[in-house]
Amino acid sequence: MNDLRLKRKGQLQTMEDNRRKCATEAANALYILQGKVDPYSEIANLDTASIKSAAEDLHVAVVEIRKLDEQITAIRNELYG
Repeated sequence: MNDLRLKRKGQLQTMEDNRRKCATEAANALYILQGKVDPYSEIANLDTASIKSAAEDLHVAVVEIRKLDEQITAIRNELYG
């Protein structure tokens, strides 16, 4: 039983580390979006390729964070009730 608990704690730590990594990636994508989307610039001059790429990166990171949050919650409930 203790071996399983230790294994689950290790999985929890890995998931929490992955969540932090995804949160950093999401923050970087937001930073890029904020820098590229200037409401006062000429619309035709916007760097839409960078905006699209950053938006896609943000989407992927947030979806992964949501998935990890569910898994982390499940493991925490299993470990700590």
